[in-house]
Order: sequence, then structure tokens, then C-alpha cells
Amino acid sequence: MTHENCVVDCLTSIGENYIVTGGSDSALYVWDANNFNKIAAMQFHSFPIQSISGNIDYDVVASIDISNTIFITSPTEKRLRNSFSLETRALTVSTLHVTERGEIIGSSFSEVLKSTVVNVFDLCGNVLYNEKFPFEIIGIMTSILRDFQMPAFVLSKSDKIHPLNNRVDGEDWISKIAMRDIKASMDSEWVFMKSRKLVFLTPKGEVKYIIL
Repeated sequence: MTHENCVVDCLTSIGENYIVTGGSDSALYVWDANNFNKIAAMQFHSFPIQSISGNIDYDVVASIDISNTIFITSPTEKRLRNSFSLETRALTVSTLHVTERGEIIGSSFSEVLKSTVVNVFDLCGNVLYNEKFPFEIIGIMTSILRDFQMPAFVLSKSDKIHPLNNRVDGEDWISKIAMRDIKASMDSEWVFMKSRKLVFLTPKGEVKYIIL
């Protein structure tokens, strides 16, 4: 899978049938995940694309370019659904994550400010929640529970793992003691969430999990 005029800088799988790629040519390429044939090329961005994420249940691909403009597209209908911009004061490196509830989490790291701002948007671009972290975020994880609650974590190189929007109805959905124990025993490069389980690898090579 290659673009005609550039290398692929980011990609994401959308369900079982689609892969979407982006690069410095500002185009989104939609590929058949079964045979890797190109299905379509969508040219909505005006600047190089730096991150892509999607959710087939909502027929959504979210992509962000270096101008911090987010485009919401449909991978099945190959059309633009919406676009909006992140409000940032300094040059940032941004990543996106589309959640199981169809929300968009965007993290923007500023090398100048040495901090990351995380915003949670709905598909119309309305800000539902935001939080600032004093480090660069290298990953975002979410899950969906039976009561439609959505635990979310951000990952960093320096301090491993942090809950996002930890206050729900005035209480922490994961305690500070539990977070301290997790940080002390995990390798943040090998961690994932499955329903209520946070599964991680310890520095000794042991696989452990906790129930959220």
C-alpha cells in the first residue's frame, strides 16, 4: 500500500474491510483490507496528515493534519461529513483516537510548552471535555462497558499511564492507590484494554491484568 507522491505516515484499520492511510500528499487513501487494493483517494486536507483513527460502527474516519484541522469522513460513502480545527497557541504534534462511543479524542503536544492538551469532541466538533498533562502523550486507550461508561487512559514515556477524566459523578473511577500500583509494575509500551480488564506486561516479562 503506497501513495503516488509520498510515503505513508499514518494508517488505521476500520472494521474488517477497510484500511485508511495518510501522508504528506494530504490525501486519504481507502484500501480493501482483504486484498490491499485501493478503493478510493479522498483529497480534503490542504496540509500533510499526521494521525488517523476510525470506527466502522459509526462509519467514521477522523484525520488531522499539521495545521491541526480535523476532517471527519465516511469510509463507506467516501465523502466528507464535517471538519473543525483545534485551538492551539503553539506548534503541536497531534494524535487522534475515535472511541467506541463515536467520540474523538485529540491530543496535541507542544514542544515549546512541554505539555499536552487532550480534548474530547463529539462528531460535530463540540468539546465535551479537556485536560492538560505536563508530558508528551504517546498513546490513548479506551474501552466500552455494558453501562456505556468509557474508561480511558493516556500513555506517556516518562510517567507511564494516567486516567483521562477520572472524576465521574464526583468520584474517581480508579483510585490513586490503584494507579500507583499499576505504574510501579507495568511497561507502558505493552498495555491494552479489553472490556473491564487493563492488561499489561511487567518489566520482568510477566503478563498481568486488573479489573477496572
